[in-house]
Amino acid sequence: MDVNDHVYKGRLPKRLGERDLMMTERFLTANGFEAPNSYYRGSRPITGCFCTQGIDCVNVYASPHRAGAGDHRYWIMDFDAKSVLGAGYPHLVRPKGRRLKCVVKRTRVAYLRRLRKLTERHNMYSKMKSLQEGVGTVSPRQLKIAMNKWDRENAEHKISSEENCNQFKNDYIEFSPQTNLWIKRRDLYKQLRSINARRELGKPVNITHFVRSCAVADIQQPFSLSDREIGLRIEACKTRLRELKPVAPMLRIEHLRDCIHRAKERGDMKAVIRIRQILRNEKLRRRWSGVHKSTKPRRGGPPTSIKVKHPTGDVQYDTREKVETQAAHRLTDRFKLARDAPICNGNLFDDFGYLGNTDCTKAILEGTYEYPPEMDAHTRLLCEEARRIFSLKSTEEISNYVSSDDFQYFWLHADEFIQSSYSHIHFGHYKAIAHDKYLSALEAAKLSLAATTGIPMERWGSALTVLLEKEFGNIYVEKMRAICLLEADFNWLNKLVFAKRMMDQAYDNGMVPVEQFARRGVQASNGVLCKVLFCDMMRALHEMAGIPSVDLGNCYDAVAHPIASIALQAFQVPLATIVLSLSVLQTMTFFLRTGYGVSTVGYGGTRSDPTFGLGQGNGMAPSGFSAVSSLMVGAFQRLGHASDFSGAWTGILFCLAAIIYVDDTDLLLRAKSRDLTMDQFFDDCQESVTDWGGIVLATGGYLKAAKCFWYMMAWKWVNGVPQLRTLRQLPKYKMTIPQKSGAPVAIPLRDVNDSEETLGVWSCPSGDFGYHIEKKMEAGHLWVERLRRNKCPAADGWLGFRYSLIPKVTYGFAAITIDPDILEASFQKLYRDVLSPLRVNEKIKKFYRMAPKRVMGLGMPNPCIKMLAYKLHLLQSEWNQCTASGQMLRQSLEVFQMETGFSTNVIEKDYDRFESLATGGWWKQFWCLCHRYDVQFQFCDKWLIPLLRVGDRAIMDVICSTDLFPKSDWQSINRVRKFKGLHSIADMVLCDGRTVDPWVLNTDGSDSTRVFSLEKPTRSDFAVFRRAVTYLTSATHRLPTPLGAFVNKPHRRDNWFISADRTLLFQTTSPSSYIQYTVDTSTRNTRFSLTFCNPIAMSGQCSRDIRASVQQSEDESVVIVHSVAAAFSPPQQRRSFLERIRALPNQSLWKTFVTDGDGSWIYEGLLSNSLVMMSDGAYEPLLADDVCSCAMIVMCLRTGNRASLTWSEKSDRLSADNYRAEILGGIALQMLVEVACEGKYISPSMSPRFGCDNKGVVHHGNHPWRPLPANQSQADVLRYYQTLVRRCPAKCKMYHVHGHLDRYLTRDEMTPAEILNCDCDKLAGLALRWAVEHNSYINRFLPGEDIVVSIDGRKVTGSYERAITRHWGDKIGREHYYVKDILPPGTFDSVYWDGVEKVLTRCPEMFSVWATKQVSGFFGNNHLLNHINGHTVDVCPNCGCHPERPQHIIFCRDPARSAVFDSSVDRLVEWLASQRTDASLTLLLSEYLRNRGDVPMTSLCTPRSEYYELAEMIDLLGFRNLLESRIPRLFYDVRLADIKRRHLSKHAGHWCNGLILQLLQITHRQWTFRNGTVHLKGPDGLTPTQTKALARRCEDLLWTDPSTLLDEDKYLLEVDFDDLGNGASASRQMWISEMEAASAAARNAGVEGSDAFAGDTFAAPPVPVDTEGSIRFRRRCRRRSGVIEYTGYSISRSMEEVDPLWPRLLLCGCGKERLLPVAVLNIGSFNDLLGWILDINTLQGRFGYRF
Repeated sequence: MDVNDHVYKGRLPKRLGERDLMMTERFLTANGFEAPNSYYRGSRPITGCFCTQGIDCVNVYASPHRAGAGDHRYWIMDFDAKSVLGAGYPHLVRPKGRRLKCVVKRTRVAYLRRLRKLTERHNMYSKMKSLQEGVGTVSPRQLKIAMNKWDRENAEHKISSEENCNQFKNDYIEFSPQTNLWIKRRDLYKQLRSINARRELGKPVNITHFVRSCAVADIQQPFSLSDREIGLRIEACKTRLRELKPVAPMLRIEHLRDCIHRAKERGDMKAVIRIRQILRNEKLRRRWSGVHKSTKPRRGGPPTSIKVKHPTGDVQYDTREKVETQAAHRLTDRFKLARDAPICNGNLFDDFGYLGNTDCTKAILEGTYEYPPEMDAHTRLLCEEARRIFSLKSTEEISNYVSSDDFQYFWLHADEFIQSSYSHIHFGHYKAIAHDKYLSALEAAKLSLAATTGIPMERWGSALTVLLEKEFGNIYVEKMRAICLLEADFNWLNKLVFAKRMMDQAYDNGMVPVEQFARRGVQASNGVLCKVLFCDMMRALHEMAGIPSVDLGNCYDAVAHPIASIALQAFQVPLATIVLSLSVLQTMTFFLRTGYGVSTVGYGGTRSDPTFGLGQGNGMAPSGFSAVSSLMVGAFQRLGHASDFSGAWTGILFCLAAIIYVDDTDLLLRAKSRDLTMDQFFDDCQESVTDWGGIVLATGGYLKAAKCFWYMMAWKWVNGVPQLRTLRQLPKYKMTIPQKSGAPVAIPLRDVNDSEETLGVWSCPSGDFGYHIEKKMEAGHLWVERLRRNKCPAADGWLGFRYSLIPKVTYGFAAITIDPDILEASFQKLYRDVLSPLRVNEKIKKFYRMAPKRVMGLGMPNPCIKMLAYKLHLLQSEWNQCTASGQMLRQSLEVFQMETGFSTNVIEKDYDRFESLATGGWWKQFWCLCHRYDVQFQFCDKWLIPLLRVGDRAIMDVICSTDLFPKSDWQSINRVRKFKGLHSIADMVLCDGRTVDPWVLNTDGSDSTRVFSLEKPTRSDFAVFRRAVTYLTSATHRLPTPLGAFVNKPHRRDNWFISADRTLLFQTTSPSSYIQYTVDTSTRNTRFSLTFCNPIAMSGQCSRDIRASVQQSEDESVVIVHSVAAAFSPPQQRRSFLERIRALPNQSLWKTFVTDGDGSWIYEGLLSNSLVMMSDGAYEPLLADDVCSCAMIVMCLRTGNRASLTWSEKSDRLSADNYRAEILGGIALQMLVEVACEGKYISPSMSPRFGCDNKGVVHHGNHPWRPLPANQSQADVLRYYQTLVRRCPAKCKMYHVHGHLDRYLTRDEMTPAEILNCDCDKLAGLALRWAVEHNSYINRFLPGEDIVVSIDGRKVTGSYERAITRHWGDKIGREHYYVKDILPPGTFDSVYWDGVEKVLTRCPEMFSVWATKQVSGFFGNNHLLNHINGHTVDVCPNCGCHPERPQHIIFCRDPARSAVFDSSVDRLVEWLASQRTDASLTLLLSEYLRNRGDVPMTSLCTPRSEYYELAEMIDLLGFRNLLESRIPRLFYDVRLADIKRRHLSKHAGHWCNGLILQLLQITHRQWTFRNGTVHLKGPDGLTPTQTKALARRCEDLLWTDPSTLLDEDKYLLEVDFDDLGNGASASRQMWISEMEAASAAARNAGVEGSDAFAGDTFAAPPVPVDTEGSIRFRRRCRRRSGVIEYTGYSISRSMEEVDPLWPRLLLCGCGKERLLPVAVLNIGSFNDLLGWILDINTLQGRFGYRF
């Protein structure tokens, strides 16, 4: 502790040492002297460690100052664990291992063989048949006894089969033949000892097998060994195994490679594939194991002690009996929480019981139940909602029959290592059984029998409850995670019936509300997104809103079974299956698994005292809770508590009440009227929360007060500008939530700027996500610190960085909004922190950190691009879907569009210019990111605000297109525009399309049916708006040119119409009533002015064909018509099939359409299901690698009519392929069917089938609702294809057809579908060749495509992140390589960057990192090291050239390096020959490389050569760019032309990629050789460079004049120099050191001429320079003053100036009076001390000095 006083003389230390405490300071007792000063400026010790008596502190270490973080010393204390924890260490009991592992085929086959034998021997099939026949003929009790008897026998067979299928193996060391040999020998010696013991006792022993095993293990004459010799040999085997353990992984890899070689020799390719998979899996497992150990915090295991909170204080229980008793008591209470639900008490319990299987439940679902008056109101709402859902049922009940196909499909794909089953019948049993169709049928029959009869197996009534610590070290029982491990087959039955079949039907019929986000295919971040969009809309509309966060407590464990039963029955689950599952849970006996093992005494419920809840780990729990929560949401909405959204300009309605993700619940409450006061709105919020709490209580649950809080969004206006009220500016509202005790509990109101965590994201209503980024960065830096502390190879560190850290810190990016500059700055700090553990200089430039590997960067993700990619993928996945996310995105976009006021796509406008028109939010940040990274985001026209009349323009489009109004006026104009509800000029003018409506110029508010934000403009705002109106029209407020006819329905008040003969005027007052005026004949009427009077109220509907603009008198009895205009009416006409085709957009898609007749037969064929529809694709990269084509053919089997269509699309090399062509074919078929069915009757019997020979297209077509992954190839056309399938009027089905069957069969032998497939294939090929020849292609933008993302005009077809990163990388790379003068100006696009990207992406990570270091110069070259520390000599270690810059690695002319270079060129030539490269190109390239760039390549070939243009480009780029993989793009063109000319079966891109790799390897070998020169040491411990330096120093000292030395040192020049030169390096080092010491002594004595040879002293090899492969860079950076300085006789600082705790090391001479050069070393940390001691000991042994 830091006592801030003298730790030995202060008041607190003295008090701690008194008799009642008797605590002592342990630094003093451990070291024998007092602790040093703690603070670096202090003089007194103020830090100490005080312990009570009995605690044994063995040692205490206090660090030097500045060694760690902060300005105090850090302490390390070593306590005796036994004195702290006591002697009774708990022994952790591990679960029993499994013998059966299905991944090992041998054990699986052995298990099945024995199980089949036992099953047949005991007639299990016939017994099961008897049980099935007994249903309905024997009593349920007898049937239950017989079923359980059969099940027990079957379980015994499984356990017996597992015990005999395999033996337990020792996993102490990885298997290989070498390790296996020593393990066998050890085991045989142990067996020999046992045999000898039995012989001594006279017991019979069969040694035949033993002798045979000894012969195999090469143990000679085992029975001649004595007991002592046997013991010695056992120890020798153990010693040898310990020696082999470090190299065992490598031995295993070699063994597996030998197995692959042997499998190839015998032609067993299946074995090759399996062994390769084993190699890959084990490698990844090894790598990820290291990453997880290094970076993940410790996980909590099963506890051996627990704490329980009591009113008098916390009590800890440490014994097995007490732990199990207390845990069982608390868990039992948890499972009975729902027993106090209203439905489980009183008369309701009599009606429904515990299982809800009474007639009353049936009456509720049928709507005939009479609710008793005393029934809880919220329970009644739940029952009424169950009735509503039940009324949506399909005609068929959910099947509870289990087929063998169901069984095999699940268990063949299940993870066998999932823990389950108290009976030890684990997942592995069923996974193995799934490989046998007969045993699978038997298991399926057993489950079907139980599900249909509702009789459970007794085995299912026992479960294992595993107690785990949620947080390591937190042992409070209420903080424990209790996982119920049910029997595997029972759990799967629940998953099949409830989780799959029930939920599939529920999703299809719309039973699950959109508020439920814990659903298939939806992430938790989608819930956060909806909350963010809700807050964005409220901030943009300036409306009041409330967001109570009311989380449930003990979610799955607090569900009353009667409510669950009613909900599940409403979802059409058979009652027998519901009773089966719930009855098992109510009477289940739970056995605890703690650190002591599995308890022998269970706990649980009985029929009279049942346990409730759905069970954590139960397969039906998520789906069951979804059913219950569906009732809850429906009941909540019945009370009117939901936020109703109306599309801002479409008027589309959407209702969202809450965001529910299991137990996390956020209610979304919006003010129902803009006229509500804050008090009224709070009352509404309180009522909503109270009702929600009551509904939760009615289900048996409760709201957890500790996790509940709420926000309130209220507004104030300052000079017309709205501002959110802070917590201080809000009234002190007190919101309460109902509790089980009856007394409501208050929950806190948070400030709108305070962030709270919801679903893993820290958010607040103000839209500030800075705190979320801070929390993620904290987690990221903690991850990096763990990686730094632990030993993890850099390659594995990169693996963890890319696939562990980045997903962790980017979670929620699709939902959050933040300034891109702030986001990037935060990630730059994280990247800089992580670079050092990844073996990269943290000072490397920002460009190389985030630049993609395509331009030779490290490829660290750009966080802004990643966020943009997440948002784009979210939009493509959710847009226009029926999900809550899709609807909220649409609603928020409309609000965003209305706020900005543009009629065109806002996202495509200049963000920097127009961003002030939008409120900060999700869409605004998306707009910013698209603008920042040049992404063109296009909506379909139907998602843009429509204009009303011909010639109309949006007001803000006109205002912002001029420079007359500054940006400050834009906001004033926009504020008034929204206040008055105006969007376009047509909204401002009367029916004549010219005259401005006088209402526009006054201060009256909006009369629009569209949703505009609540505004309070000031007088100055109105003045600016009037000036804008004058600018838009004229000084007379009339348009120079009138607008044309109406093309859309107006959104302003539209209730005046006139008859065609101009005699009657109508004012609509409601959809079914109006007021009629007649023309006033007493006044003079003209065609420009008509007067009407005599209003008469009428019922019905009037004529609305002609709109009128009028002026009313004050008493509204006289109306003057100003002008009239024809109302908009959409054209309606019936068109033929071919006319509908010709009316479609993008007619380039239909120009090749050919059909027999008029095409009407297609619809008729669909009605009769007589059509065969087939599609296929074609792609020929040798013909055109950027073009693909498709063909589709439709044939009617009844009439023989045919129709065909071909498309040829030109994209780019990265997009065009066979897969894209196949998808386009599927799209063509879907579009054709859609056109054929347009406006037609759709028969329920219509079931069109579409054939294709691509299984991917078939899969996506049959699963159109399944979201695509972010990195899905051809994602643009796949999404469009899925959209077409979803909106197909008939339920279609895709099927697979084997392609190219005409190669093997005749047409007579093929089916019609196979014939059409062959025809499609030929037609697609013909279309491809014709399109390439005539340069005729389709328009790539498909009609009706909701969203199109393009970059530089090119449509993005795959991963958004990859496409944007590639474009951004090229952009910054072009600038960087030009500024740094690496590439000549204008040559960036001439480099084949596609190949660089593929090579560096696919090569090992550290090779890619080296390539980045090479081009950046941030690697261990001496030039950089000299710049960093100033001590490294900046010369090449091979040739001595100064300076050693990065490019010198390539150009070094050292003879040895040159030989390596020539050898590398020879390898390149061999590779070129293996690729059948043109000999001329091979010769040209090899000659150019051997000349090292000194000779231009153009001089090596003639101008007429076909490679002359390539040579010119190589000369322009330079030799360095070529050797660093930046080859010209012309290589690709040259190789492609060569392939076409010579008809090679090669790919030009693969050849270029190989060339890039070969060139990089040439440079890498140079770097490797250079490092070997510097770091590889010989037998004498010196590198070649150090040996040369030693020789040069010897030569210098040989010329020393003896007169310059003292007389006693002149003997040094009398040595035999031949022996010195040929002797050991240590002798030369000793002689040099003595000579330097003698020269120093002579100088100190003033001997004349002693300075002549006083050159630099020879530095004995210090700690190696920190570069690749040596001392870590961070150690040198952290060292404060740890560099050895070889000085003379005098010491720079006196001993008193040095901290007494910092070791001071002196190297003193042996046997001489004079001192040798002294090494003064200050140590910064304990680890550094150990390292330097090792180095000094090395010097001691090398020079004979003592330390």
